[in-house]
Amino acid sequence: CVYFAARLLGVWLEETSVAAAAGQAVAVEWGMGRVGVAWSDPSAPIPSANAIVKRALRGVGLATAVAAAIAVSALALGLASIARARVDAGSLVIGAVTSGLLAMRDEIALHGLVMRVMVHSRRNDLRLLACGLTSAGSALGESTPSASSVLAQAFAGVALGALWVQDRGAWKAWGAHTALRFAFGAVLAGSVWDVRAHGIAGGDGGLATSWLGVAVLGATAAGAAWYVLVRAPRSAREAAH
Repeated sequence: CVYFAARLLGVWLEETSVAAAAGQAVAVEWGMGRVGVAWSDPSAPIPSANAIVKRALRGVGLATAVAAAIAVSALALGLASIARARVDAGSLVIGAVTSGLLAMRDEIALHGLVMRVMVHSRRNDLRLLACGLTSAGSALGESTPSASSVLAQAFAGVALGALWVQDRGAWKAWGAHTALRFAFGAVLAGSVWDVRAHGIAGGDGGLATSWLGVAVLGATAAGAAWYVLVRAPRSAREAAH
């Protein structure tokens, strides 16, 4: 309920995107905090500011690589084109702030709540599935959802959920989510380059939600799930012996 109330607040403040994003982020942070959703593992020592920055930057790096893979692949295969290339510093700053606030809203409400509800479960596979479903549900709530946008959000949700599990908190996932939003909502959407998917990859016109984007995000989700569900447990068992 808090999440949908925040989305309605965003519609009401749509003329000022930063104000809308800030209002939604604050509302979700307050509401989810009331039910015990935390940014870091409450059973672990409180992380230092330096540790938090490092965790967030690791997420930024991972997501930037994914965004670059989508953009470069689309351009190399002739499935996207650059309409113009110029730097709009003001749009970049606004895009970065807005991306961080909206990533905060979605990570806490869509994935943090999943982790909180399933805190006693040992099934990380179900956690990742639930994160994918909540993200897909959020996409379905958009004004004009498409099949490709719902799938893209679902795969991104699985990958971000894997970061929650691996990092035991929100910081790495928040960094990754912020970077994805910033890349596709600002850097590749006119603030630096205006890249548009077309042809068989077109989807709904957006690069992240193109069918090529869906394929790359699907591969990313599969890799992240493999690491969390197979590789990390195997490494832990080997270290124990």
